[in-house]
Amino acid sequence: MYGGEPMEEINPFFRNVAMYLRKSRAEEGESTEVVLARHKARLTKYAFDYKVNVVHIYEEVVSGDSLFARPHMVELLHAVEDGKYTGVLCMDIDRLGRGNMKEQGLILETFKDAQTAIITPDKVYNLNDEIDETATEFKTFMARQELKIIKKRLNRGRQMTIEKGGYVSNPPFGYMRAYQGKVPTLAPNPQEAEYVKMIFQWYCEDGLGCPTISHKLSDMGVMPHRGKEFSRNSIRKILVNPVYIGKVVWGQRKHIRPKKAGEKNVTISMPRDKWMIIDGLHSPIIDKKIFEKAGKILSERYHPPYMYPDKIVNPLAGLLYCQQCNFTMTLRTFGHRKYQSNHILCATKGCVKSSRADYVEKFFIHELGEKLHNLEMEQQNKESTVETQSMQIVLEKMKSEHSKLLKQRERLYDFLEQGVYTVAVFTEREQRISSRIAELIKEIEETESRLDKKKKQVEVLIPRIRYVLQEYWSASPIKKNQLLKSVVERAFYFKAKDAAPHDFTIDIHLRIDPLV
Repeated sequence: MYGGEPMEEINPFFRNVAMYLRKSRAEEGESTEVVLARHKARLTKYAFDYKVNVVHIYEEVVSGDSLFARPHMVELLHAVEDGKYTGVLCMDIDRLGRGNMKEQGLILETFKDAQTAIITPDKVYNLNDEIDETATEFKTFMARQELKIIKKRLNRGRQMTIEKGGYVSNPPFGYMRAYQGKVPTLAPNPQEAEYVKMIFQWYCEDGLGCPTISHKLSDMGVMPHRGKEFSRNSIRKILVNPVYIGKVVWGQRKHIRPKKAGEKNVTISMPRDKWMIIDGLHSPIIDKKIFEKAGKILSERYHPPYMYPDKIVNPLAGLLYCQQCNFTMTLRTFGHRKYQSNHILCATKGCVKSSRADYVEKFFIHELGEKLHNLEMEQQNKESTVETQSMQIVLEKMKSEHSKLLKQRERLYDFLEQGVYTVAVFTEREQRISSRIAELIKEIEETESRLDKKKKQVEVLIPRIRYVLQEYWSASPIKKNQLLKSVVERAFYFKAKDAAPHDFTIDIHLRIDPLV
C-alpha cells in the first residue's frame, strides 16, 4: 500500500516499468502541465519507496475518450505487446482508458497476453490472476458507467443552454465570450465587428470576391481567431454563418471519432433539416436583409466544386505540398475557352510561384524515376550506403551508452542503502539518469526505424515504383492518383518568384509501407 513500509523483496513486476500519466475529467479545471507534474511526483515517490525501475515515461497531453485519439497510449500498447515492460505504473486503472467495451477489452487483453502488470499506488493488478482480473474488469466497468453518466449530463446541459439561446462553442470572429446570468452567450467585439461589417459591405455592395477580401484583411493586419490569416474559405463561412444575425445554430456537423490507430476525426456536414436554429441571446452584427443578399450572391456565383474521390481531375491531389508554407498545392484553370490552361498553385498569398500542371506532372514522374534509379543502384551494390553505415555506428554507440547508464542506475540504489547518498541526492541523480535513458530509448527506436525504412524501400519499393511508371501514362486521373499514392507519402514543390516556367523543384518522400 502507498504510504506504508517499503517491501523487503522487489516485486518481479517492478523490474522494467513504464509510467503513464494522463489527466482525469475530475481535474478539468487545472492545467494539464500542473496535473501531470503532480501525478509524476507522487508516482516517482512510490517508485522510490518500492524500488520500481521506471525506464520510460509517457505523458498524455491530449484528452479524449477514444483510445486512438491518445497517441501515447497507442504507443504504450504497442510496447506492451512487444514485451518491453513488466509493468505499467499509473494513478488508477481508468487512466489507461474508460471508453467503449471493445477498447477496454483490447487494453486488458494486451496486458494479459504480455503478462504485464498494471501498477497503481493502491494495488498491483496481475491480469493472469483470476481475482485481480475480476477486480480489474469490475473497476473498468464502473469507470465506463461513470463516463456515460458524465456525458449524458454534459449533453443535457448543452441542449438546455442552446434552447435558452446561449452559445457554448468558441466565439466566432466578431464576437467575444459573455454571460447573461449563468448562461454563456456572445457579445460583439467592437473592433472585430467593424471588420465583419466591412466583409459584408465589400461582398454585397462592392462586388469583391472571397479571395480578394481575405487578401485585403491580411494587408490590413487583421487576423482570425485561429490561424495567421484569413482564407477564401474562412470568408465564405462568415458570409453564411447565421450567428451574425443573432441566431444560434446547433447540429450543423457530426464528429466521428477514430476507430483505428492513425485515423483522424471525421466531420460530416448534416442536412439543413437536422439543424437546430434558435434566436440567440446575443446581439446581431449584420442586418438580416444584408445577410440574405450575401447568400443570394453566393448561390449565383460559380465556386469550384468539391471533387469526390471518384471524380479526381488532378493526379497529384493530396500529394503535392508547398515547401514554403506546407499547404496543399491545388489545380486551377486560367484563361478563356481555347486559351485555357491548368496550373498548380499555392493558395497562400505571396507564396511560391505557380507552374503549368503538365510541366509539374512530367517533372514529378521524372523525379520518381530518379528515386527508382537510386534504389536500384543501392540494391546492385549490395553494400550499405555511407548514410546507412553511419546510422549503424551511431546505433551501436547509443546502445553502449544505454547499457552503461542502466548499470549506473543500479549502483545508485547501492549507494543509497550504504548511506553514501541522501534521499535528495539519490532522487536528483536517479531522475537525471532515467531522463537520459528515456531519451536514448527514443533515439535508438527512431534510428532502428530509419534503418528498417531504408531496407523496406530497397526490397519493396523497387517493384512497386516500376509498376507505377509502367502503368502511369495510360491511366485515368483517378487511377494515376491511386498509383502515385501507393508509393509516395508526399512531395514538396518550390519555385522562386523570378523563376522560368520549367525552373522549379519537387522533393518526393517515398512511403515507408508501400500500398499493395
